[in-house]
Amino acid sequence: MIILNESMEEITEYDAAKGSLTETVRIRPDAQPIDNITKFAYTDEDYEPVMIYTPYEADAAPSTEDTILELTADHEYRLCMLELNGGETL
Repeated sequence: MIILNESMEEITEYDAAKGSLTETVRIRPDAQPIDNITKFAYTDEDYEPVMIYTPYEADAAPSTEDTILELTADHEYRLCMLELNGGETL
């Protein structure tokens, strides 16, 4: 399977511990383009599965949005637990 970087360039070496692979499909570079005269759509043979390697960000601090989402999820969880327990403490 072909492995591409974020710029859609083919790579042969990558470090799985420092990034992630995502499977997707792309149109083959040698596929005949659609001209709406003789070819109206891409055929199944025009597509190929590829993996895209995305390196992790080094020491990335969580964004404000991520922090707010995390706090909101925790708050919602605590409210649900209070409703399920009827407000009683265990």
